[in-house]
Amino acid sequence: MLKHLITCLTVLIIITGCKKNKQEEAVLRIVTSADQAPFEFFNSKTHSIEGFDIDLAKEIAKRLDMEAVVVDVDFGGILPSLQSGQADMAIAGITRTPAREQTIDFTNDYYQPKIALLSLAQHPIKLLSQLEGHKLGAQLGTFHQMLLEEISTQSHEKFEVIARNRLLDLVQELLSDNIQAVVMDYIPATKFEAANVGKFVVAEFTHPSVKAYAIALPKGSALKEKINAVLKQLIDEGFIKQLEQKWLSIESEQSK
Repeated sequence: MLKHLITCLTVLIIITGCKKNKQEEAVLRIVTSADQAPFEFFNSKTHSIEGFDIDLAKEIAKRLDMEAVVVDVDFGGILPSLQSGQADMAIAGITRTPAREQTIDFTNDYYQPKIALLSLAQHPIKLLSQLEGHKLGAQLGTFHQMLLEEISTQSHEKFEVIARNRLLDLVQELLSDNIQAVVMDYIPATKFEAANVGKFVVAEFTHPSVKAYAIALPKGSALKEKINAVLKQLIDEGFIKQLEQKWLSIESEQSK
């Protein structure tokens, strides 16, 4: 009887353990930095993280037959989350760079952004050449910060790069005139401009180093080819174009 009881308990433990492992495998742990509307932002009305990237991540999880669990972190904490195994993928307007590719993997590209300078209306800055001797803000750990530091060291116009964890912190610094401009993606810049009528101006600028967004993954992730296959489906089906219409079009009223 005792032997039979021990056997039953052993089988139960094995079954329970298998179920737990299966459930863990069915969860797609996603990290983002929810301060870049309309790509990813916290909606105070629905008390949830929403946006272009979030819809895309959830659709990928759905097609992989996995449950999407989205966690918000500072942008500077995104790559360490992947490297430490705390996340399965990251989506937050991330650009592939040679330095990043040494420690993490990237999927195929899914969106080509434009970059903008956000400055005060009373002191508009529309060209990097106007930044001589000024302070220029960028979100900490982003491609924008790396790009500005590269430009500053290679160009004749010298300016100081100020990095902060959140875009909102940089916008507040701009309003306080502690910095003279902020570099960010173009569409989020227009959202800040619309939310602060008459205070900001947005100017697009181009640079050959600007690349498309990709999803970041832990090095050697088994999900890479699966996600690439899903991305191809979503592009071919027009799903990503639909997301652009929903979140990124001029008519879209989605905001932070």
